[in-house]
Amino acid sequence: MIAIERKTRRFRTLRENYGRRLKIADSMITTHSAELDRLQDRVSTLDRDLQRASQHVRTATSQRDQARIERNATRDLVSATRDTIARLEKRINQAEKSQKSRQDLELAHAALQQERDGLVVQRDELFCQLGERFMEVTDLRAKRDQAQESFEPDCSAPPARLPKAARSTPGPFPAAALSQGPTSRSSIEVLSDVAAGQKAEEPVSSPSFAGLPDHLPRSTRSPTQDGSGNASFPPATSESLSDGGESSSAKSSSIRTLRRATVVLQS
Repeated sequence: MIAIERKTRRFRTLRENYGRRLKIADSMITTHSAELDRLQDRVSTLDRDLQRASQHVRTATSQRDQARIERNATRDLVSATRDTIARLEKRINQAEKSQKSRQDLELAHAALQQERDGLVVQRDELFCQLGERFMEVTDLRAKRDQAQESFEPDCSAPPARLPKAARSTPGPFPAAALSQGPTSRSSIEVLSDVAAGQKAEEPVSSPSFAGLPDHLPRSTRSPTQDGSGNASFPPATSESLSDGGESSSAKSSSIRTLRRATVVLQS
């Protein structure tokens, strides 16, 4: 009986210990279950956070790619803009050079126009001077013809001395060149006709080669000797020789003047 009681007490003690252990295990299981639920909730929350983070990363990646594309496009646009600016600057420089060249050309054109106006004025003045000279030559030629006609009847008288103005003028000019003038013909043609007529009539109309009349007295044509033995011409003959020299120099100076006028008009 004692053994049975001992076994009963032992069994009861074991059962109580088992009950306590079972309760402790149940409480631990409950605690671990709650902890597991909490950890699962945390894992779910972390999973949601990870998904949101992944979505943010994908969004950031797409934004980065878009920004990279936009940056490349902006870089290309900046390069194109720089090229355009360089071309525009080059065109502006060319336009400034062209404008400067145009201004220089305008200044040169204005200077040439002024010079041309001055030359036109000089040409008009030369035309006026030539017209006056032609009129003077015409008047002097008429006077010379009248003087020659008046001296022809009187053969015994020595030839009279022509006026100094007649001696200083060149030979006769063609009447056609004097009458037409610069209005009906060009100045170069008039001067050419004048020079040709002057060269053609110079041996005939030159007072230096006219000589003395054949029917003058011998005392007039032949030189006389003075007391010292030197030969001397009569007054009329010496005056004729001096008149011839003066008229020759006047002719040469007139020809030079006409040549200079012709060169100026042609230029």
